[in-house]
Amino acid sequence: MILLIVNDMEPTLRFLADKVEWSQYGISECLLADSAAAARKFLNQTEVDIILCDIQMPDETGLEFIRWTVENGYNCDCIFLTCYPSFDYAQEAIQLGCRNYIVFPSPPQKIGEAVFQVAQRRKEQ
Repeated sequence: MILLIVNDMEPTLRFLADKVEWSQYGISECLLADSAAAARKFLNQTEVDIILCDIQMPDETGLEFIRWTVENGYNCDCIFLTCYPSFDYAQEAIQLGCRNYIVFPSPPQKIGEAVFQVAQRRKEQ
């Protein structure tokens, strides 16, 4: 499984890349994008299975980015990882088919387990 992490905060990207043992959670490759534009480039080059995405980013929100993936037929599952526990965000995430909504900061194990659940669901399909 290929995971794409989209977050505009470099320390958060580094934390997720360094502190989560992705291979333990069924992830063979972890890609890092610091914006929705950078994430689009990955999607155009690589078949991504799971997107772990921030919501609030400067040029384009994670919600807008995931809406774009849905509208353009990308076969990815999304998990939002955000420091905004807003009901409105969560509600829109659900409408977009998001698989989970995690409020950050969260322990690396909790994030890994959420990704693992989605990875398992994809393998079963």
